[in-house]
Amino acid sequence: MISSANLLSVGKERGYLLTDEVNNMLAGEEHTTEELDTLFATLETDGIEIYEDASAAKLAHGPVREFRLH
Repeated sequence: MISSANLLSVGKERGYLLTDEVNNMLAGEEHTTEELDTLFATLETDGIEIYEDASAAKLAHGPVREFRLH
């Protein structure tokens, strides 16, 4: 299961996340509306963008860097 802290760490490192990465983290457990609001506010505050797929991220940020999320 991917934790939100791990997801944020990867997002800070790369400057972006992929939609599938966020969806996988969210599917791992139930989240309250407040938790989701906090997660997305943190992503925005930290300048972490979310892209639909690797090709969109590559266009915006150069080569996609692969990370294993635990």
